[in-house]
Amino acid sequence: MKTPIFSNISPPRIVVRGIRAFVVGAAIAGLSLTAGAATITSSNGFVNTSVVTQTGTFTATFDATPSISPANDTLSFSKGAQSAYTGLAATVRFSTTGKIDARNGGAYAAVTSVPFSAGVSYHFRMVVNVTAKTYSAYVTAPGGVEQTIASNYAYRTEQASITSINNFNADVNSSPGGSLTYSLLTISNGSSSSSSSSSVSSSSSSSVSSSSSSSVSSSSSSTSSSSSSSSAKTPADVLSLGTWTLQLPTGSPGSPDTISASQLVNGFQNTYFNYDSTDNSVAFFAPDNGVHTPNSAHPRSELREMQSDGTTPANWDPFDSKVHTLSASLKVTDARHRLVVGQIHIGSVLRGSHASSTKPLMELYYETNGGLTIGVNGSPTASQTETSIGNVPVGTQFSYQIIISSGTLKVSINGSTKFSKSVPSGFKDYGQYFKAGDYNQTTVLTDTVGTKDKFYTLTVTHQ
Repeated sequence: MKTPIFSNISPPRIVVRGIRAFVVGAAIAGLSLTAGAATITSSNGFVNTSVVTQTGTFTATFDATPSISPANDTLSFSKGAQSAYTGLAATVRFSTTGKIDARNGGAYAAVTSVPFSAGVSYHFRMVVNVTAKTYSAYVTAPGGVEQTIASNYAYRTEQASITSINNFNADVNSSPGGSLTYSLLTISNGSSSSSSSSSVSSSSSSSVSSSSSSSVSSSSSSTSSSSSSSSAKTPADVLSLGTWTLQLPTGSPGSPDTISASQLVNGFQNTYFNYDSTDNSVAFFAPDNGVHTPNSAHPRSELREMQSDGTTPANWDPFDSKVHTLSASLKVTDARHRLVVGQIHIGSVLRGSHASSTKPLMELYYETNGGLTIGVNGSPTASQTETSIGNVPVGTQFSYQIIISSGTLKVSINGSTKFSKSVPSGFKDYGQYFKAGDYNQTTVLTDTVGTKDKFYTLTVTHQ
């Protein structure tokens, strides 16, 4: 017998803590439950709905529709309401690669490669074994057959000791943004479940709203990306720039100009960083004679990662269990010189007493002939060792992912892993941050011409 999740009880209440908003529904006794639909954006934070406590094996079904692809939307089960990824036990995700995956212990993975499209509703089935702390997940696209995403995957590492599940969680990461419409359909004891039909449309609102249909939606913030809007006029309409600053090849010698995150979000652009209406991209240009920092001999038009407040420099640990990922889709249009299109740079000291360093941990180089090269520094004071990982002709769009987790560095090109290496131990006490754009490696330093590239997507996640 199915029991409506909100029958015979008052509507779910909204609990607001700072800028985080939580939808908390009352737990209902019974074997299954039914809920309405909700539409959320990153401004809603982690949205939690309480469910009947589960201590054995249960099956849940739900539908979900991402507004963009790639995305970074998660749907999860947990013990108690959560406000961080580390609190989620069993998770499926519309990922930044444009495919659906699931969390397996310390990293995301997928049994089957299943791409997803914007605006399409996908039906999920999750079978969770609370005793074994494992789960399997399945997805069905419209008109398709059920496909396996996870098979006996382990709970997220940080949740390996929990003994019950009593919460369903949904989240839209601000990078790249967009919205997620979802509907928790049924929860049943055991490893199988019958479906239930319950779909309630949510109208857009500038604040989180409470109703018997459990709708939650808000207007998009100014930092959200717009993937293909023909009305986009600035880089902020293409890329989510609220957690970046921009170093330009202008300014005084040894002191290049830096553009803040707030300026970027509010539409900054110039000759070296601008919106390109021909293909809805963000164009970077680093002239050979551009200004550079005292610690570099090369000019750049390059973004530098910041924390969520947009003002504090990012400084994450490459040896912790989180998966730190820089994802981009781009095209190099002028490779008259070698250029760096993405990198991980050393930050400040996390532990112990060590000298500061201005070295990158790694750089992804684009060569004049279209070759791709990874350069990894042997330590915060050592030079780089370079490895060739492929070739992409000038003017050809491609994608990359730079990933670090638990001291392992991986780089993929167009979805295929091309490089994997342990992070040199000398970096273990230093924080890191991502950079992306056009870092011209010229030594000419007099010409007004230079290197150019365009970015179509750019996202960072730490999960």
